[in-house]
Amino acid sequence: MVPGYINNKLDSFSNTPSTDIHGPTDFGFGGTYMFLGQRQGDPLSAAVTFAVNMPTGQQGSNHPAGSDVWSYQAKIGMTKVWHPNHRFDTDIGFVQPTETGNGGVRKDTTLTWQGSYHYVFNDNFDVGLEFTLDKTQDSERNGVTMRNGYTEMYVGPAANYCLPKWNMWLGVNVLFPVLRDYDIPTASDDIRIEVKLGKVWSW
Repeated sequence: MVPGYINNKLDSFSNTPSTDIHGPTDFGFGGTYMFLGQRQGDPLSAAVTFAVNMPTGQQGSNHPAGSDVWSYQAKIGMTKVWHPNHRFDTDIGFVQPTETGNGGVRKDTTLTWQGSYHYVFNDNFDVGLEFTLDKTQDSERNGVTMRNGYTEMYVGPAANYCLPKWNMWLGVNVLFPVLRDYDIPTASDDIRIEVKLGKVWSW
């Protein structure tokens, strides 16, 4: 289960007003099946994930265009650990909306590729380098192509801290753009700061 909330403040440098976009996103819900496990003797760990995004986003001009729709997504991920201190993770997948959403916008396929290398100091702390690459096809607004496809890649340092008492982990990364290719003039991030909180349940 992946809930989400967005709060973007976009400053304007022309005569147009600034924009404040905020509110819940379309929450994701799905499952993962691991078909290779390094701990079980395989050369690496690998898994597939299938999920849906639910229409939990909101309607209105101050909410993300194209949200509040059902989408489906799938990805495959791999992890390789070189003992005792090196870990590499990567996954590649896609998200496909199925209907028209907020603002009369119907989004098309988004392809994603993410990866990271981490140096593990101990059972509780690691640091590394992460990247994310997104390629999005053109959206449609009221049936007309918006010609807003793009490809962007961000890279930056990351750190994770495990909280074994609660079976949780806390991660932070700071990402900088290395590739920004937009079909139309587009506001984009000069820096991204992400905070991640995860919890593991076992039964």
